[in-house]
Amino acid sequence: MKKFMGVFISLAFVLLLAGCGSSPRAPAIEVNWDGFWVFEEGDIMYVKNDVFVLFSQGGIIQYDGLFHYNDARSQFRWGLVGSGYVIFNYTVKSESEIVVRSEKASWANGTWRKSKEPLFKSDNPLVGYWYDKLDEKRKFVVLILPSGEGFWYNVENDIHLTGRRLIEYDDKNPFQFSFVRKEETRETVLSYAEGYTYSFSVDKDGNEILLYNRAVNPFREPGLLYKSK
Repeated sequence: MKKFMGVFISLAFVLLLAGCGSSPRAPAIEVNWDGFWVFEEGDIMYVKNDVFVLFSQGGIIQYDGLFHYNDARSQFRWGLVGSGYVIFNYTVKSESEIVVRSEKASWANGTWRKSKEPLFKSDNPLVGYWYDKLDEKRKFVVLILPSGEGFWYNVENDIHLTGRRLIEYDDKNPFQFSFVRKEETRETVLSYAEGYTYSFSVDKDGNEILLYNRAVNPFREPGLLYKSK
């Protein structure tokens, strides 16, 4: 019995030493998705909070919609109006470099690198990410780009894109923007613009607010959006 206990204690001591000598596991690299990601072919994905816009090399908007990621599964996805979801798997090489694979969007496969500097800037206070949470399930998200355009999204349960409208504005005509609807036929593209006016305010907590109203009925109570930092 004493011999058995001696062997047991010796084995436990060896295992303890082995555990102490093993190198600690490296912490997982966290990716900050906000910013500009450049594809191998030159396309650029801009992410802000939970929305994205994909630009071609020439700056033309290719896709836009909701953006969600799951670090535990090493996946992110695009939520598109009328097209469901596009799922991507990724491997992290560094904080600013990932390797991406997708079956549905194989043209985007490859190494994506995050730009250290913003690829566009604007002094227009309208530009940015705005939102309004209607209730526990529904919210509006508005992304205004420096290029004179933007997008208004209707979102449910934070992951379902139920509506999308195009926004256009002109820096030369401040405090005005339009919702634009385009209808394409075989011969032409028809555009319908609905004008809105807007102004800025700040609430008691210091949050920036955008107040907006239809230009044809300025006496209605204005809608409001909060700006994300």
